[in-house]
Amino acid sequence: MGPEPLVSSRILIVDDEPNIIGTVSSLLRTRGYDVLSAMTGRAALDTTEREKPDLIILDLGLPDMSGVDVCRQIRQITSTPILVLSARGAEGDKVNALDAGADDYVTKPFGSQELLARIRVAPLVRRHRRRRVRCVLQHVVLRVGLAVDDVLDFLADGDHRIAEPIQFRLRLALGRLDHQRAGHRERHRRRVEA
Repeated sequence: MGPEPLVSSRILIVDDEPNIIGTVSSLLRTRGYDVLSAMTGRAALDTTEREKPDLIILDLGLPDMSGVDVCRQIRQITSTPILVLSARGAEGDKVNALDAGADDYVTKPFGSQELLARIRVAPLVRRHRRRRVRCVLQHVVLRVGLAVDDVLDFLADGDHRIAEPIQFRLRLALGRLDHQRAGHRERHRRRVEA
């Protein structure tokens, strides 16, 4: 068995099957997690905005909208880790969910220990991705005179107060960077041909 959470994390379970919500909720509560639930995509979006969970466990087969669409909409409002828990095991379903912003994918039926392990690592995966983005942004953003944290907040949470100046400056900087790369590639090509 893995370690229990040091701080009680709030997990939102989104599934239209009451027995799945009950089983997963019970498993998580016995491990010290606070559990929220939603049975529709709309309820999931509302709960995510209102309650700000630390992790979302999302089924793809919801009655009112696609779980992939829910995932995309959640990504527009938060960078909270999303773990898809679905009976759909086809590669295309997994790729679509991951491309829509999911951090991990577990197929039903699932083992409780595997699910708990994936829940424990989900925030670490999200933090690692944010650190990688930070490294890339530092290179670009420092050239443009923006605060890296402001840009990360905008990208992660859509802070629209700073959207226009950031978007303009980033586009300007990325355009310059692309132009510099094109020049470097051209010089390299000339050297190779010579």
